[in-house]
Amino acid sequence: METGGPRRDQRDQRRSNDRRQKDRDGNPVYTPLSRPVAEVLQHAQACHMIQLPAPSKDDPDKDKYCAYHRNRGHDTEECHVLKGLIEDLLQKWKKFFKKDKDKKDKDSEKDREPPPAGSKQVIHVIFGGPKGSDSAGKHHNWARDLHVGLVEEANPEKRPKLEPIVFTDRDLPSSVDCATEALVVTVDINGVDVQRVMVDTDSSVNVMYLEVFRKLQLDQSELTPVRTPLSGFTGALIHPEGAVRLPVEVGTAPKALRVMMEFVVVDLACVYSVILWRPGISQLGAIISMPHLYMKFQTPGGVGMVRGDPQSARRCYVRAVHK
Repeated sequence: METGGPRRDQRDQRRSNDRRQKDRDGNPVYTPLSRPVAEVLQHAQACHMIQLPAPSKDDPDKDKYCAYHRNRGHDTEECHVLKGLIEDLLQKWKKFFKKDKDKKDKDSEKDREPPPAGSKQVIHVIFGGPKGSDSAGKHHNWARDLHVGLVEEANPEKRPKLEPIVFTDRDLPSSVDCATEALVVTVDINGVDVQRVMVDTDSSVNVMYLEVFRKLQLDQSELTPVRTPLSGFTGALIHPEGAVRLPVEVGTAPKALRVMMEFVVVDLACVYSVILWRPGISQLGAIISMPHLYMKFQTPGGVGMVRGDPQSARRCYVRAVHK
């Protein structure tokens, strides 16, 4: 679905409101959503079902921001134009969920069956960057060149025995209500202890924010250009400042691990300093336990470990909510 700016939004919204069911006060009735409106907008953008209009002028209320209109004055969750667009999409898709009337009469429980495969909402994560390569042609080759399995191996390589990584009750946080916090840790990057590093398994690149890059006293001339954009921060494509490889050390000597790790640098504001995603976690060989708020990994001296900081995680959460 395409939109052509605020005027067209308002015109389309008035037409939709004329056809839409209304409550007693004459306000449009929207289908209840299982996710916040902002998340639905992000998914609809990724699927090219909704296109953002040109940013409009801010309204007097500067404390509220709309991700659809990209202006201040009202919240995304309050945006009736966006709600109307989402409602129109839902109504168009309803025909795929209609059931045979005879089947309804025979078994009313079938009305509660999950929607057919392919119609379920998907919330996308951040992806993109130079994973696999930094050109479209090599990306396609990288996607196809996936090892499926090994039929037979004549002389399998013997792997050294390693100390098993286990989590016990001793690793549990002292406070019971900390088990739902994000895993936020402190990591040595380029010889500096960087706090507020969030460890997450969702996305395909390690992200460092430009403010932190500068605080590490690094110059942008050290960045390697990245042509592949990132998607998933706000739904729009984000063009990175570049990529940089830096020494990273986790753990405490003698059970510490040091690796060279690549970060994609983005010029965005965030409550976190760095986000360590799948590439970094895999490179460390780290095993994460969220109930324990612990990350453990093999080192030459044995199993190293980094405990999450629940207080830092909560401070980041509060800052993010206020922003």
